[in-house]
Amino acid sequence: MRLGIRIRGRSKIKDYAYITARVRAKKKKLLPKETYQKLLKMGLSEIIRFLSESEYKEEINELSDKYSGVDLIERALNLNLSRTYRNLIEISSGDANLMIREYLRRWDIWNIKCVIRGKRIGASPEEIKSLFVVAGEFDEKFLGTLAELNSVEDVIEALSNTRYHRILRKYGEERWAELEDELDKMYYEELIDILEEEVSEDRKLLLKVIRMEIDVKNLRTLLRLKRDGVETKDIEHHLIKGGEELHERELRRLLTLDYEDLLKALSEYSYWKVIEEAIERRSLVSAETRLERYGAEYAHKLSYYYPLSILPVIGYIISKKHEIHNLHLIARAKELGIPSESVEEQLVI
Repeated sequence: MRLGIRIRGRSKIKDYAYITARVRAKKKKLLPKETYQKLLKMGLSEIIRFLSESEYKEEINELSDKYSGVDLIERALNLNLSRTYRNLIEISSGDANLMIREYLRRWDIWNIKCVIRGKRIGASPEEIKSLFVVAGEFDEKFLGTLAELNSVEDVIEALSNTRYHRILRKYGEERWAELEDELDKMYYEELIDILEEEVSEDRKLLLKVIRMEIDVKNLRTLLRLKRDGVETKDIEHHLIKGGEELHERELRRLLTLDYEDLLKALSEYSYWKVIEEAIERRSLVSAETRLERYGAEYAHKLSYYYPLSILPVIGYIISKKHEIHNLHLIARAKELGIPSESVEEQLVI
């Protein structure tokens, strides 16, 4: 038995040595902070030219005959993100592969939401497909089929053999807000259950990252809805159980407070130092961005302490997502004429 454990341990280390080496090479290609400053000063055509000479060259060239402007940028970015994440699945093995696949299932939920939102507002199949990030269990062909369907009901039926069907059938199109919340809750509950199935340092560390991510989501929800005066009963179903600091009992207490009392209560938690300055300026957008940065930085700090683990991979996944988010944000802002100062405040670097 001891020999078996030792062999599995060596195999696991070997698996992580390979994928973390590959990830280190990928991380070097992420855009540095200074690049965003340059992009904020460019026009759309200059941004496209920059991307065509960067890590996004293949996707820009592949799509440039069919699309232009913001449309070209957004489709190229999503295609690159899909390929990047799929590659991580392809080059990983063993427990690392399992955790990457389970972590990336969030994109299945993203894609389901995109399809149903699109059907509800009458978007074309092509418009819906442009939003997809093909990184979870659903492949491009299946997602394309969903986008071509005529109605939300047809989409729900097409997903009848998936783990999501029970929630889709229960809430349907009429209870749309609850449906989105329940899909998110299901994702986090299942991910936590999988990580708790086996006691290992790897899984415990990833679990801490996931629980902090839940805290960040819940904090953003509480801050925004409390500020807008939404009633307690209408906020509760948006919150996700399983946070690191904001346990269920803590969430119930915070729910009873008005916005000003909520801010006072948050001073008891580690997150307050992250958002205090932004809250004092009454900039909720800045507070939300800082929370996102804090969550990403936490994952990166852990990865430095545990370099041969799943954490460097998850850290890279998070950083890549933020890079795509930032580039989307800058491109849309350029098209709409939004001042660079407003955009810069929302960049997660």
